[in-house]
Amino acid sequence: MKVPFQIDAYRKKLSEALNQKGTDQKLVLKALDFAYNAHEGQYRKSGEPYIIHPCAVVEILLFEMDLDAPNLLTAAFLHDVVEDLEDITIDQIENLFGKHVSEIVDGCTKLHRYRMRNQTLKDLTHSKMFLTASQHFEIFLVKLADRLHNLRTLGSLPLSKRQRIARETLDIYAPIAAILNITPLRYLLFNQALTYLFPKNSRKIRNILKAEQNLSEVQTIQKTLEQAFIKESMDVTVRLSPKSLESFFNPIKRTLSINNSENSIDFNIIINTDNDLDCYKALGIINREFRPIPRKLRDFIANAKSNGYQSIHVRHNLFGRNYLMMVRTQHMDNIANQGILVHFREHNKLSEAYIEYIQEQFRMIGEYKGAAAERRQIIQDSKSDEIYLFTPQGQPISLPSNSIVLDFAYKIHSDIGKNCIGAIVNGKRLCVDDVLSDGQVIKILTDHSNHVDRPAELEFICKTPKARSAVNRQKNNRLDAFSEKIGRDILCQHMKKSNLDLNILKTDETSLILDVLNIESIQKAYQRIGQDKLSPKELLYYFLDSLCKSGNAVHAEKEFLGTISVEYLDNHFYKFAQCCNPYPGDKNIIGLLSKRGISFHYKNCAEIERLKISKEKYLYIKWISCEWPVTVFYVEIKNASVFSVIQSMAAIKEDVQINKVEEVKRGNRHVVMVHFEVNGLDAAKQVFRALPKGQVTINQYSIK
Repeated sequence: MKVPFQIDAYRKKLSEALNQKGTDQKLVLKALDFAYNAHEGQYRKSGEPYIIHPCAVVEILLFEMDLDAPNLLTAAFLHDVVEDLEDITIDQIENLFGKHVSEIVDGCTKLHRYRMRNQTLKDLTHSKMFLTASQHFEIFLVKLADRLHNLRTLGSLPLSKRQRIARETLDIYAPIAAILNITPLRYLLFNQALTYLFPKNSRKIRNILKAEQNLSEVQTIQKTLEQAFIKESMDVTVRLSPKSLESFFNPIKRTLSINNSENSIDFNIIINTDNDLDCYKALGIINREFRPIPRKLRDFIANAKSNGYQSIHVRHNLFGRNYLMMVRTQHMDNIANQGILVHFREHNKLSEAYIEYIQEQFRMIGEYKGAAAERRQIIQDSKSDEIYLFTPQGQPISLPSNSIVLDFAYKIHSDIGKNCIGAIVNGKRLCVDDVLSDGQVIKILTDHSNHVDRPAELEFICKTPKARSAVNRQKNNRLDAFSEKIGRDILCQHMKKSNLDLNILKTDETSLILDVLNIESIQKAYQRIGQDKLSPKELLYYFLDSLCKSGNAVHAEKEFLGTISVEYLDNHFYKFAQCCNPYPGDKNIIGLLSKRGISFHYKNCAEIERLKISKEKYLYIKWISCEWPVTVFYVEIKNASVFSVIQSMAAIKEDVQINKVEEVKRGNRHVVMVHFEVNGLDAAKQVFRALPKGQVTINQYSIK
C-alpha cells in the first residue's frame, strides 16, 4: 500500500529548521510546493512517493553538510523536475526562481537526445555537468547529495543496476568529493559504493578496522602522545582516524583488499590554536617520543596541496606496524574535512588560488574530447597523491604522482606547454614524456620557431587535465584537417565523374544546399565526408537535382569509388586492421573512413563481410613509392620461430634496420615479436613479403 507524503508536516519541520539557522525560507518553501505538485503521481521503485527523494537531498545538504543557502536548497528541491517532466522547462524555472537557481538545475539535468547510444549520451551529460560546475560548484553539491541518497536506497533496484550505479559512483562522484575535499562525503560515497560491489570484503575490512582500534598498542600510542603534550602544556587533541574503504580499493586492478593499504589506522594531532608554528613544536614532541621513519616527512603546511589541504605528515613504525601522524591546527582540520563547504559556510574564506584551481580542473575535465574511459581516468588522476616540484626561481608546483615534463610545462602556462620540447633536471636533458620525481627542480625547454606535433599516445601518459586536454585538442585538430583534405579530394573526384564543375562549390547555390543539410560551411562538409558522416552522393544529389531543374546535362556515376593516395604513414590517421592483417604497399587493399582516420583492410576481409559494410564506402588505396621519415614497426608473427624469422629477413636487400627479434608468450602459445625501422615504402614491402603471409599483425608503428 502506497503511503501518501505528508506535505504540511514536512513544510512545518523544514520551516522550523530554517528559522533556527536564520535562513530566508520564502524561496525554499515555494520550491517545495512546486516540486510536490510537479512530482505528484510519481513513485520510486521502492513504492515511496517521488517527492521523498528531493526532500532527502535537501536534508543531506541542510543537516549533514550544514549548508543553508536558499538558492542551493531551492535548486535541490527542483533538481529532477526538468529531467523527469516534459512540460517543465529551464526557462520556467528561471522565471519562477531566478537565473542562479535555473543554472544549478540545468547543470543537474541529464541530456536527452534521440538516436544516440546511452554511453555516449551519459558522457556528454558528464561533460556538460563539469563545464557548468566550473562556474557553479553548487551543481556538484546537489549531485553528490543526490547520489548519496540514491546509494542509500539501492535495495529496491535489480542487482545489475545497483552495481552500475556503484561503479559510476567510484569513477565519477566519489572522486569529485575528493577534488572538492569534502572528506566525510567522500568516505560515505566510497563506502556505500564499495559495499555494494564487494559486500564480503567490505564486511571483513570493517571488522579488522574495528578490532585494530581496540588494540592495546593503539591505545598505548594515543595515551603516550596525550601525556607528552600535557607535559609540554600544549592544548592538543589526539584523535584516532581509521582508514575508509577507499584506502583499500585498487582502482586499476578493481580489487578491495586489506593488503592494498600500507596501514589501517592514522592519528590526527589537532592543535587547538591558530598558530602554525605550534604544529612544528608538536612534530618535535611526537618525534621525541617515537622515532620517525627516515625520508617519510611531508610538510603540507609550507607546501599546501592544490585543494587547500594543509598538514604535516610523519610516519612511524611502532609495535611492528606503520602509523601515519597528521599534525594540523583546528582551522586546517576544518579545511581538510570540509573543503569547498567552508567557501559556502564562511563567506569566501578560501583563497582565490584554491577556487581557480577547482574551476580549472572542472573546466578541463568538461572540455576534454577524448573517450569516456579517458575522462574517467582524468577524474581519478585529479584526486591522486601529489608530488612537489620547483621552477628554477624556487616556485613550488604540485602535480599528481607520475606526472611528466609536459604536465609541469602546462601547469606553469599554456604557451609554455604548447612549445615545450623537454626539460633540464640536475643537468640532465629529459624528454616531454619523462616521469618526474618529488622535489626536483625543473627547467622547461621551449621552441617557438616550429609547430610541435605531439604523439597521440602522449595523451594517455599525461596526468593533468590541462596537459591531457591540450594533447587531445591538437590530435583532434590534426584529424579534422586530415578529414577535411580527404573529404575534399573524394568529393572532387565524384564531381568530376559526374561532369560537375568544381566552381559550383563557391556559389550561393552551394550555400543554400548546406543550409538545407544544416552544415555550417563547405569546409565542414568536407570534414563530414572525410569522417564518413556525410555521403558524397547525398551532397551530389542536391547539386544534380538543382542542375537538372535548370536544364543542364549531368552524368551520375553510380559505381565510382574514391581513391586515396598514401605518400607516407602517419599513425595519427592510418590504422592497419588486425582482422585481416594488411601491410603497406600490398595489393587489393581498401580504406574505410571514420572520425579517427582511415583503416586499411583487404578487399575480401571477412569482418567487412560480416558487418555488411556497403561497397560504396570502400576507398581504393594508391601507394606512392617515395622516401619516408624513418618509420618504426612493431609486428607480431604467429606460427613461426625466431630462427625462421631471422632466416627470412636475411635476404632483404633494402635499407632495413632490425632492432629486436624475440619470442614471447601469448596465453598458451608463443609468437615472435619483431621491431624494425624503414625509410620508404619499398623497404617496408620487402620486409612484409619476406615474412609468412597472413601471419603478421602490425601491433604498432610510429615515425621516429
